[in-house]
Amino acid sequence: MRFAVHLGLAGLLLLSAPGLSGCQSNAESRMKKTQHLQDEYNKLYPAYEKDCLNDQEGEAAVGRILENQNTLTAEQEAAIETKEKAKQARCKPTADRLDKIQREIVALTNAQ
Repeated sequence: MRFAVHLGLAGLLLLSAPGLSGCQSNAESRMKKTQHLQDEYNKLYPAYEKDCLNDQEGEAAVGRILENQNTLTAEQEAAIETKEKAKQARCKPTADRLDKIQREIVALTNAQ
């Protein structure tokens, strides 16, 4: 009788072991995916920050224009607006990708 109980417990332990290793494997997989996403984010962000967030060039141009005159002409405003729209169009795909990466990292982190 004791042998049957021990055998039953040993069998139960053996049957649950693959499930436990699957959980560990799944956690490792999430950690690797999170690290991969973090690496991708860290690779994309510096160029995005430089090209899309720091608009020192545009601010300097407006500053130079305003030093010479009190207001911007319609042509100057249109040129600035066109440049801004072009920048937004250029930066939006990267901004969207960075946002998606952040959401995936949060989802993976919350799943752990």
